[in-house]
Amino acid sequence: MLYDRILKHPGAKAEIQGLLTAARKPLPSDEQKDQSVFADAAQGGYSVLDKVIGAYAPYVPRTKTLIKAWLDKAATYGKKSNGVKYFLKKFREAATSEADEVAALLQWYFKQARDKGEAAALAGAFMRLKGHQQDGSFDDSAIDASFLDAGSTDTVKGEISGPQGIYKDGDTFDVENKRANAMLERTKGMTPIQRYYTIARYIIENHADGADYKHRTALILEDYLRTNLLAYIYQVPPPTPGRLDGIRLTNDVKYANDNSVVPTTAGIYTNVQQAWNQISRAVSPAILETAGQCGVRVRRRQSIRDYLFMRAFASNRQISVGENGTIGQILHEYGHHIEDYGKTSRWLKLQQLLHERSKGLDLRSIFPVSIPGVIGTEELQYAATMPAATYAGGYFGYSAKYYDWGSTELVSTVLEVWNRPDRIVNIALADPDLFMAVLGVLRG
Repeated sequence: MLYDRILKHPGAKAEIQGLLTAARKPLPSDEQKDQSVFADAAQGGYSVLDKVIGAYAPYVPRTKTLIKAWLDKAATYGKKSNGVKYFLKKFREAATSEADEVAALLQWYFKQARDKGEAAALAGAFMRLKGHQQDGSFDDSAIDASFLDAGSTDTVKGEISGPQGIYKDGDTFDVENKRANAMLERTKGMTPIQRYYTIARYIIENHADGADYKHRTALILEDYLRTNLLAYIYQVPPPTPGRLDGIRLTNDVKYANDNSVVPTTAGIYTNVQQAWNQISRAVSPAILETAGQCGVRVRRRQSIRDYLFMRAFASNRQISVGENGTIGQILHEYGHHIEDYGKTSRWLKLQQLLHERSKGLDLRSIFPVSIPGVIGTEELQYAATMPAATYAGGYFGYSAKYYDWGSTELVSTVLEVWNRPDRIVNIALADPDLFMAVLGVLRG
């Protein structure tokens, strides 16, 4: 999937090249890229020419015949490297000297094969780097600043009181307070991110144990985290005035059928504006700039069915919604934009989370029934347990949805409820791994 992402998004390719350069890892050489052309052809990859249509179609057989002839001749060389050199020499000669469409086809194929080889080499080098080195793209320093900062109430023994609703007559909560304070004391020396994560995992373990005193300890610590999490989640510093003017979501809001501009008085425009206000509080300016402009295309309702069931989607830097599209829908689809065009190193963490949780199990249907044009049993998900599904993704575990091109629903289902602070905090408490992975994409 990393290979596909590098091929699809120039930004991903540039990012990986930059990370490898910073780590002083060699980038694919021109010779390596050229050799990938031979390797692709030798493995039958040149059959992709069959997909070329229109005016080039009559020339595909001749082009394939030429490539096959060069491969056959290359195979007669005793030394493989000499055969590769011969193949590339003939390829370049034909691609530049012939004056017909065959030359254009050869040039097209040569570029495709070189790009594929480069993407594969970059992906392999990057994954080796990730496996052996923790450079700045893989740690959480970028989202560490001010998280659970020193201004929060921090812990001397007995300061924390039990939350309302768990008291019983005569309870003092001495044991629970001591355990909670001991955890806070133990985590004082950690980085803010490590501290949140350690406390959140401890809360989950205490709830899972079943003992009343552990359950109450977890509730006390939840109260402590809630205040800190809310302060952090919604405190992204505002960008410099004018910095995001060129990429505001409201810059490009049009009707899909005739490309006319949606008036600012329309209800859907108001929802887009409010969604952007939430996005600018959720996503760092640098990540918004990396992702770039995203447009909104509004589909007019044609029937009652459209009003009730029109499904929103995002593709190629555009969000498509109905006239009754909600703020949550717009936030959800913008989450896809940020994930698809944001940092590849952060996207990898989303993939890692889903693959580790599914542990190689077969994909399964998300929905038990199909409603044409709305949901379908053909929609698949990873066989992954998602602890925060109640708050992000819903009963059927939509957040674990599988896309064969590598997109996920992790960022979108969290960003969708960003205007619901209660839900966001519950996601952070129920599934700290998901929360950290998504926050990494948003704040990077």
